[in-house]
Amino acid sequence: MVNILDYNSDDNTYSKNSTSTKKHKSEDFKLHVKGIKEVVKNLELSVGESDLEDRQLLRQVQVDNIKNFGMVAQLSEARKENKQLLNLLHQKYEQNSSRSHSDFSTTCSTMSMVNLQYKYEELLNNHEGLLRLLSSKDKEVKRLCKENEDIIQNTSEVSKKLIMYESLLKKLCTKYLALKEKKQLQINKLKNEKATLLMAHNQLVTLLNDRYMDSDDLLTQYLHKTVEPQYALLLKEVRRANTLQHTNLLLKQEITFLRISKQHFSSNCDTCNTKIGK
Repeated sequence: MVNILDYNSDDNTYSKNSTSTKKHKSEDFKLHVKGIKEVVKNLELSVGESDLEDRQLLRQVQVDNIKNFGMVAQLSEARKENKQLLNLLHQKYEQNSSRSHSDFSTTCSTMSMVNLQYKYEELLNNHEGLLRLLSSKDKEVKRLCKENEDIIQNTSEVSKKLIMYESLLKKLCTKYLALKEKKQLQINKLKNEKATLLMAHNQLVTLLNDRYMDSDDLLTQYLHKTVEPQYALLLKEVRRANTLQHTNLLLKQEITFLRISKQHFSSNCDTCNTKIGK
């Protein structure tokens, strides 16, 4: 005989599988959102590191400018010293003859110009090197600024997506909880209907058994009272036929009960799946 409680087990299994599937999707979505948050955090760290590099580069440019100004000041100081030296030499030898004085002044002027030319070329080379370095640093700063703008833009886009996904997750969770509540109500309704159907089935089986027992007791009494062999044989055949008919009725009732239960369960499951799909 088929066990009626197997359908309760199928019902619970379906409910557990549906709940497990929804829970698995929700966990996957939460992991996806968590991954997006980690990407945003990494982008923020990258922006911070880029800002730090920009500040270091700016300090280096400022130091180079200070060095350049120092060299210009040294050049100016050297020119002042040369001028003072020329003045002293002119004052010391201005009483000499005009020719010797002219020759000496020319010699001093030549030496001073050579010295100044050497220092000027040295400072000029340093200045050009600093300009090249400044140009290189300026290009690097522009490149880093462009990267910062791209990172900020990407961070903004990821943040917008994160907000959108969080809103979608809240909607899905709300919908999932509502569907779960409806599913539980339908399960409870199915259980109550099954219990009612089972009670009616048991009452009918009890009634059939009572009628069969009454009939069988009556035939047994007739069988004990009869003395004719043919009549006794007839009563035995009638009793056997009643037993077979009773067994057949019980089997038909069992099959009818199982078929109705299965159809009712399948109909409700299809309704639940349709609502979940929407």
